[in-house]
Amino acid sequence: MWNKRGSPVWPAADDLDAMERAQAPVLMLSSPKKDPDLAAATTTVSVRLPSVTLMQFCTPPQGSLPAPEQLTLFAVPKFGGTVVYWRRPSPDTILETLRSFVVEYSTSGMDGPFKVATNATVLSTSFCHRHSDSVESSKRCYRVRALDYWSRYSEQSPVACGVATANEQ
Repeated sequence: MWNKRGSPVWPAADDLDAMERAQAPVLMLSSPKKDPDLAAATTTVSVRLPSVTLMQFCTPPQGSLPAPEQLTLFAVPKFGGTVVYWRRPSPDTILETLRSFVVEYSTSGMDGPFKVATNATVLSTSFCHRHSDSVESSKRCYRVRALDYWSRYSEQSPVACGVATANEQ
């Protein structure tokens, strides 16, 4: 997508929107076919080339998914945004079943209401939120939830708030 947009050094807002929409990986959830005569399971995946396929076989963990921890915010005035960092939930045994994160934000304070910051899949423990609302400079609060392969959400992380600064051209 970046090449299609002319490889911009400083992508415009519509370029960033297009790249964000195109970045999400395809996640296919399916159960392998079990053969009662064999101690094995089989599955088939069909992809266009070139492609990368990662297959993970696991069983749902017991208990609920812990919340992400230690949210930290950094204002990025040049891009009119906020970078949100967090730590993956503990314990480490849960990480093999962690699918993605959901980042939510509020311009109304710690009690919300909160909106989802992006519809793209967030795989890493950081997210750059470009402020597309009309608020030039305001306090923004964030929280993050983890999501596992069985579409179970963790509790929300503790809320972190910071002042966002207007885009400086």
